[in-house]
Amino acid sequence: MRVWLAFLVVFLVGCNAAQSPTGNVVASACEPPNYEYAAGDCCLDADADKVCDRDEPAPEPAPEPQVFEPAPANQAIADAIAKFNQNVSSYYFKIGKDEHFVRGKEVHIQLGTFRELPFKVNGTIRTHITDIFIDRSRSEAIAYCDPRTEEEIVGEFNADRSKCIKLIDIPFTLDYQEYNPELPEDWLHKYANTAPARVEDTDQFIKLPSGWKTVNPVLHFQEGDKTVILRLDAKTGLPLKIETTEGTLNKITSFDFFVHNTVKPEQLVHKLFAR
Repeated sequence: MRVWLAFLVVFLVGCNAAQSPTGNVVASACEPPNYEYAAGDCCLDADADKVCDRDEPAPEPAPEPQVFEPAPANQAIADAIAKFNQNVSSYYFKIGKDEHFVRGKEVHIQLGTFRELPFKVNGTIRTHITDIFIDRSRSEAIAYCDPRTEEEIVGEFNADRSKCIKLIDIPFTLDYQEYNPELPEDWLHKYANTAPARVEDTDQFIKLPSGWKTVNPVLHFQEGDKTVILRLDAKTGLPLKIETTEGTLNKITSFDFFVHNTVKPEQLVHKLFAR
């Protein structure tokens, strides 16, 4: 009889209290948020619904909020940007005598004439530059005076009369905002959120110094008394010719000799002449 009483006491204690490793009672085994689903057996019931949380069905995930993106104000520009991103890895053009090599965020401008900076090297050597290297990812502009470009400018390289001979491989840091050029792709982003006043979506032809080019579409924008016309290349989506009229002033920007996917990575890196 005594054995059965001792067993009953142990059973009841085990059902109603938790013990520490030393055997001391520290807390009830089924204190909230636990639920005694069977004599002496507890489970977590965080929502106090008398059902073990482990036995409840998993909650359905909340539906993701719908995101309604507004239609672009200029679908023609959006299509042109998509065409440019898909078809163009690099491009080349000239404005006046200056050649532009563009690949990603890097731009190399090979000047058609010398440009002099307003300071002297060592206080005595006049600083001329022939090449500008732009890194748009870092907002940097660095210039050099390259004898190879000098030879193209003057038609020959003469060490005695060279403007670059004493400046070989000397980098000159330029003001990025001043020297970063406005590229054809910049015009697309400039008007990406502006609805055109008129869209001409049939093939037209413009004559550049390098020959005839097909443009489609031609976009007209009206900003007060200012009119801007973008003539987009049918193949790349980039504007080849931009006409701006404001009052009596008329300006034409032409990206001459335009070709795409011909610029090599090494054309964007200054090669040390001395090597």
